Amino acid sequence: MVNNNEAPQPNVVKIDVEGAEPLVIDGMEEILANEDCRAVYLELHKPKVGRPSVDDFGSTVSKIEERIQDFGYQLTTIGSRPDEKHVKAKRVD
Repeated sequence: MVNNNEAPQPNVVKIDVEGAEPLVIDGMEEILANEDCRAVYLELHKPKVGRPSVDDFGSTVSKIEERIQDFGYQLTTIGSRPDEKHVKAKRVD
């Protein structure tokens, strides 16, 4: 519920933004670093002709994974396709 035009700190985040994951993570640093955020689900877009990828936004899949780990999360691959990687990041206590 949003009160006074302020959204509460989420405890679960899903990021699926067609390659713009680096931009979203930049904008969410404070939220992702907050200990109340317990899990992050990511769909990471690898390079593919005709579709944006994390490379188009100045990053790589491995750099994004490292960045999420730096916030205190442990990553597990929960699915993969040639042009996508699905990751669950769970906060390490």
